[in-house]
Amino acid sequence: MVLFHLGSSILPGGYAGVDIFFVISGYLITRIIDREAAVGSFRIIAFYERRMRRIFPALLVTMAATFAAGLVIFMPDELRDLGASIVATAAFSSNILFWMQTDYFAGPAEFKPLLHTWSLAVEEQFYIVVPALIVLIYKVRWRPQPVFVLLTLISFALSCLWVFVDSSGNYFLPHTRAWELLAGSLVALGVVPRIANDKLNEALALGALMLLVAPFFLLDETSAFPAWNALATCIGAALLIHTGEGRRTIAGTLLGVRPMVALGLVSYSLYLVHWPVIVFTKYSLLRDPTPLERAAILVVIVALAWASWRFVEQPFRDKRRVSRRTVFVFGLAASVGAAAFGFATFALDGLPQRLGTEARLVTRGDPQENPSANCFLREDWRQWQGADCFLTRGSGPVILLWGDSHALQFAPVLRAEASRFDSNVLLYASAACPPVFGIDIPTRPNCRANNDHALEIIRQFGVTRAVLSAYWQRILHSIGADPAMLLATVRRLEALGVDVRIIGDNPDFPFANPTYLGVRLARREDPDAPFYTGVRNDFGFNAHLARSVTPTHFYDPMTMLCRDRECLAYENGELLMVDNAHLSSYGAKKLLSQMESFFK
Repeated sequence: MVLFHLGSSILPGGYAGVDIFFVISGYLITRIIDREAAVGSFRIIAFYERRMRRIFPALLVTMAATFAAGLVIFMPDELRDLGASIVATAAFSSNILFWMQTDYFAGPAEFKPLLHTWSLAVEEQFYIVVPALIVLIYKVRWRPQPVFVLLTLISFALSCLWVFVDSSGNYFLPHTRAWELLAGSLVALGVVPRIANDKLNEALALGALMLLVAPFFLLDETSAFPAWNALATCIGAALLIHTGEGRRTIAGTLLGVRPMVALGLVSYSLYLVHWPVIVFTKYSLLRDPTPLERAAILVVIVALAWASWRFVEQPFRDKRRVSRRTVFVFGLAASVGAAAFGFATFALDGLPQRLGTEARLVTRGDPQENPSANCFLREDWRQWQGADCFLTRGSGPVILLWGDSHALQFAPVLRAEASRFDSNVLLYASAACPPVFGIDIPTRPNCRANNDHALEIIRQFGVTRAVLSAYWQRILHSIGADPAMLLATVRRLEALGVDVRIIGDNPDFPFANPTYLGVRLARREDPDAPFYTGVRNDFGFNAHLARSVTPTHFYDPMTMLCRDRECLAYENGELLMVDNAHLSSYGAKKLLSQMESFFK
């Protein structure tokens, strides 16, 4: 998972690593609780003492270090968001915060240094319910196995459903993640029968190991997850635990070599420190790290993890050095204090005062928000509000602005400057869904139907021109779609008498929020001079796309905004982007000035 977060292309499905930890965690905790509850020796205070000794010290130190680094490095927007993250992390509810804020794979997530704590929050929410449930089961003299099997099946079914209802919620929320922890619980409760034949057990152990790692190579960010795509990892992890219970296997021997054991010892601290280090490094570099820099980051992460394990985790686990009373007092006081600092930082808008005169450059372009609540679809086309989605009204033609969020980014400026246009511009946009007929995107199951509905819109409103805008390169490449599908869409629209215009990709910067450019800009001799920097775009993509469709009706934003393989991020005291790949109002207005004819 660390390699995945470092940007390694070797493990495109590396995010599935968290599922392994869920299964292991569910197994270990359920085994402890069940054994104690079965003989009546389970004590809730002792259970939470163990959890606090294990979780709190290293977490609180990581939060403090992250906040200190954020004070020095972050601009106010990011520090304000970090303050909210600290409050949520201290309350073990960061998964809910991040679900409300972002998609896990979206650009802005790259600069949330506590984003990874969502999984810790899911675990702790699980540990609030499971101890009480097991104690209750034994109190009413039921068997825990049937109850846990039923809960596992219900949670898995919900996950398979929720991937179509709310893909981000499916990733972050406890009801769709519980089955992964419960998979470990089933092993701990003896639901899986013991394998008597040693050779069969050995074969299953090796098969489990292959099953566990295969998704790292087979999945990518477009895969629906967790749902059915997490089955292989979770079954592999559970089976690997089961086949190794009290027995020695080749797979267990491979995982038991000294480097793996050492890595296991520091795994919790490694989990805590790796993401903040990666975030702050990328933020400071203003770009993705090179392979050599990635190697250096990995060394730093491992060193910090060892230091955290040795000097923070180990002392607090020693009951002779730290009493139960100290653990609870320290844990609760430090958590409340961290939450208070986080809330104050959020309430004070990220403390812009600390930047002094540089604060004048700390501006954010107007967020490209939906001008009408249901003109930008996140789910089904039935939510679209028809005539309420007109951005301009006039005596001229009806023009459909159709696409994903890259179409939406032009909407506020078109609405604000509607008096300049005699046309009737109608917005129809769908999140992460390019305007291409017949396209299927696993993470956007409504995409095909949403695009098909555009034909009804064209007929209903008498559309004579369609302006198509999307993040073409990212979407088409991520699902392996050919530009010929876009050409087929153009031909289909033209057959209906619709004039088609296409807006190519705009710059995609390797940082989520360009507001932090302010510090860099203020250090130049002329902080107000235009600022160009590297982007992630393939500079030949727009030209290739234009050749694949209709060049005379294609506008390439890169020709205006880029030079010498760098693109404009700031000029005249204004930021061109509102995040890594979406235009600010200033940027949208600048581009629209070059393609007004598309909307007239």
